[in-house]
Amino acid sequence: MQIESLGLEVDEFVVPSGSGATHAGFLFGLRALGCDKPVNAVCVRRDANAQRGRLVSRCQEIADLVQAPNPVSDTDILLNDDVLAPGYGLLNPATSDAIALAARTEALMLDPVYTGKSMAGFITRAQEAPDRSLLYLHTGGGPTIFGYATDLTEALAGVT
Repeated sequence: MQIESLGLEVDEFVVPSGSGATHAGFLFGLRALGCDKPVNAVCVRRDANAQRGRLVSRCQEIADLVQAPNPVSDTDILLNDDVLAPGYGLLNPATSDAIALAARTEALMLDPVYTGKSMAGFITRAQEAPDRSLLYLHTGGGPTIFGYATDLTEALAGVT
């Protein structure tokens, strides 16, 4: 893997999980390459119970598409829906804080739909496991920010 060739050590990955396509593809690819590092997914669209079935299906679809055995087991599917409420595309305090922190400290623009919520989950995971090296998979979403201008302005007013 590229990470190893660069001499970097990653203990686990954190990814957003919405439609399940990116999450399943990333997890499937890692397992197919023999990487057993945990992939912790932050639910941004539906709760963990509903998302689990989607991930199982998406991984099997990939296996069928590439005509290979499915290397993903049920125990590989790690889902967290702690920052999902109040629902898909709706801001919550953890998401607003994550968006502000990423912008202020990393000049990283996050949207409230996928990347803001998944960054909130990433921050929580980093606080839970401070001794582990985590890698966050940023999936884009920049154009979405413009659709949330009013919500973001209100949510981030006074944030320093």
